[in-house]
Amino acid sequence: MRLLYLESRLVAALAALVDGLAADPPATGPPGPALATHEVAALRRVPGLLWQRRHAPPTLAELARASSLSVRRLTTGFRALYGDSVCAYQRRRCLDRATALLVETDWPVSRVGHEVGYASPSNFGYAFRRDRGTTPARFRRAHT
Repeated sequence: MRLLYLESRLVAALAALVDGLAADPPATGPPGPALATHEVAALRRVPGLLWQRRHAPPTLAELARASSLSVRRLTTGFRALYGDSVCAYQRRRCLDRATALLVETDWPVSRVGHEVGYASPSNFGYAFRRDRGTTPARFRRAHT
């Protein structure tokens, strides 16, 4: 029982660390020479914009306009800087946060899904199961 408690505290601490880093997400590597300094600065703001609007995600065109970049430059620059597409990055970030919330809170699964930006519990359950290999409820039972 003590081991489960320690494991849950460790997961909570890691979730807090991830949330702290979310303000300025680390890049997967140094930007290539093809990205100008102002483009890197604009691209580093994109994850914050995505998280703020997770309940009504902006389109790539809206993100590009907000970043003063073309859609093509946004998508290629984001992949170069973060190693993933904009959509895949946001989905992974939401599911990582959901994983932490499932362990550290007693919120219903539907509330966790809504908190991380899913419009319906079934969409959240499907995405979580596809990515993590288990349902949110089973994950919670196994980790609390």
